[in-house]
Amino acid sequence: MEFYEHPGVPERLSEAGNGESRGAGQGPSIPSNSGKFRAIIAPKSVVTYVGQNGSADDPPNQTLTDDLDDWSKTSSHTSGLALDSSNRFYFNGDTSRVKRTDGTTQSFVYNLQNIINFSATVYHFSVWDGGAFYTSSDNQNWTKVVHVSTPGVYTGSQWYKKMYSPQTLLPAGTNYVKVELSGADSWEKQVSKMVINYMP
Repeated sequence: MEFYEHPGVPERLSEAGNGESRGAGQGPSIPSNSGKFRAIIAPKSVVTYVGQNGSADDPPNQTLTDDLDDWSKTSSHTSGLALDSSNRFYFNGDTSRVKRTDGTTQSFVYNLQNIINFSATVYHFSVWDGGAFYTSSDNQNWTKVVHVSTPGVYTGSQWYKKMYSPQTLLPAGTNYVKVELSGADSWEKQVSKMVINYMP
């Protein structure tokens, strides 16, 4: 059984019970590992969660959807990016996608409180590499995200649509997500949409 940390909650749980006369919180600590607690529950056991009396419910998760019609939902972007509106028939009618203006590495960033997940819709012109994602708590120190993707769906003239997302939930305290594009050709990968889940 796994439990997930909530931001602001101490990073520990305590084992209690096990047929003994101990109260909750009096057993040995169960350490947090990457924002999760793991415990082995014996058969026929009863698991009880005891919250603080009168505590408020957790706020519901929020979703930011960015169709990238402009830069208003991003917090920053590098100067070598542009919004491409051409050839929409290769992009399922999408009239605005992020692309690079030259063959240098470029990126754009989102800043939201407690980001837990995201998905990116990206179109590739036959070349599958050159896209990466990073997370940060402070916009200074970045960690590369291990991601997964859907198979490419052909959309015409060697263009393929893929969906990217993290392999696991993002680390607790993630407040920034960076999307990075690289490779020799500036136009052969284009970001069509970003969806980001967060807990304000």
